[in-house]
Amino acid sequence: MANRKRYTQIAELLQRRIHQGDYTGKPLPSEEFLAMETGVSRMTARRAILHLMDQGIITRQPGSRAVPNDKNKSILPSLAMLTPACSSESITRWRYDIERTASEMNLRVRPVEYVHEDDPSIRETLDEYQGVFFVPTAKLPKLIESWQDYRAKLMCISADLTHLHIPSIWDFPPQGADMVLEHMYEIGCRNVMCLNVQPMDTVINAWIDSYQRWVKRHNLTEHMHDTPRALLSRGACEEATNEFKNNPGKYDGVFATTLPAALGSIRAAHNCGLKIGKEMAVATVDGGVFFREYLPDITCVDAPDLVPVIKRAIEWILGKSRSKQNPGMLVPDVLKLYKGESTLGF
Repeated sequence: MANRKRYTQIAELLQRRIHQGDYTGKPLPSEEFLAMETGVSRMTARRAILHLMDQGIITRQPGSRAVPNDKNKSILPSLAMLTPACSSESITRWRYDIERTASEMNLRVRPVEYVHEDDPSIRETLDEYQGVFFVPTAKLPKLIESWQDYRAKLMCISADLTHLHIPSIWDFPPQGADMVLEHMYEIGCRNVMCLNVQPMDTVINAWIDSYQRWVKRHNLTEHMHDTPRALLSRGACEEATNEFKNNPGKYDGVFATTLPAALGSIRAAHNCGLKIGKEMAVATVDGGVFFREYLPDITCVDAPDLVPVIKRAIEWILGKSRSKQNPGMLVPDVLKLYKGESTLGF
């Protein structure tokens, strides 16, 4: 009796995993692995597998491992979020907003990570899910143009891949960079360095373009420093320190393309005896989650409400939007500038 209860518990565990989408696109574990994982004999693990087969929940061909029956695959995790294996504050923020929005729509999102740009898990995910939110790295996959041939509707997030006909959600579009730069002009900055220490991608490129347009619009001198570094904040600090020391009094502001570049610039200004926000203004576009908690707090675009735009993206993926056409670029309805001590001083 006790042994029967044990195998039914394992069967229920597997059934819950199937419902959660844990075995989407891949087979169930082998009897040997399942026995080791749950601490039972291989015979008990086999009984659990056979129990699910008798119920029609899973099927197994001779010589292969069991897979969920097509009629019993989870209908909840029809969406996936495909992200680089190295997590970040931005990815965590996106995942929270996407999962929260999907939950409100009675959907579930399955997180999937890829190690490199040609990882087979990318193809498997695009083939298994109805819709995929994709976070690209600076180096795009070589086969990305063929992704339209897979089952999933693809939505890029935090970047612009519309030139590849992939609809995209941009949380901090170029309009945000324009807001930051105009604020710097309004407080009197006329010699602003644009500092980038990150590999070039569509986001960085767009913000640099915004800076260059701003310089031309106001008849200012361009001071572009594009030097990708492995150690982002430290590299920014070294770059800015060299500039401040070699050219005293030349700059009155730094437009940093990323938060690490902004933090490195603030440290460099402090090391050179410059008063932050008074003698040297520093601002960026995306200040991350904790921009208010830094000292000084960072002038940047306030984190926008992404729920409405994520909801529109999901409706398009599910075929519930008014238009069935590629939605192109989706951006937040409202962008607000947070004016911090890094430009206004203490």
